[in-house]
Amino acid sequence: MTEQNGMNEHRKDEQLEAFRREPGEHLTTNQGVRIDDTNNSLKAGEGGRR
Repeated sequence: MTEQNGMNEHRKDEQLEAFRREPGEHLTTNQGVRIDDTNNSLKAGEGGRR
């Protein structure tokens, strides 16, 4: 692996760092409403919102 490839491997991690949450922090919507259940979601189509 070259040094250039090593730098590229970590670039995306650095970009996403601002969006990471610590364990125990609650996720919220853009409006600030807490999201209690992050394991399940409705999907568009049959059985979900349309």
